[in-house]
Amino acid sequence: MTSKGGGQFLGNGNNPRRSVSDATAQAIDKEVRDLVDDAHETALKILRNNLPLLESISQKILQEEVIEGEDLKKLLAESKLPT
Repeated sequence: MTSKGGGQFLGNGNNPRRSVSDATAQAIDKEVRDLVDDAHETALKILRNNLPLLESISQKILQEEVIEGEDLKKLLAESKLPT
């Protein structure tokens, strides 16, 4: 069974890989994989770097059930990007 839903977006059902060589397709796949892997690692670093803050926020949510507006902005302002 083939799906007709995504075909129009990717060229009216044509396989876009057919217009490039296998080597080019593999290079594109590798580059995309590298980008996704790098973004995933960056996201994990951000979460690890902010783990105490995340734990603090989760405890506050457990106690108060809701964090809104300025309170949430103040908490998120404490987040740090990895070096």
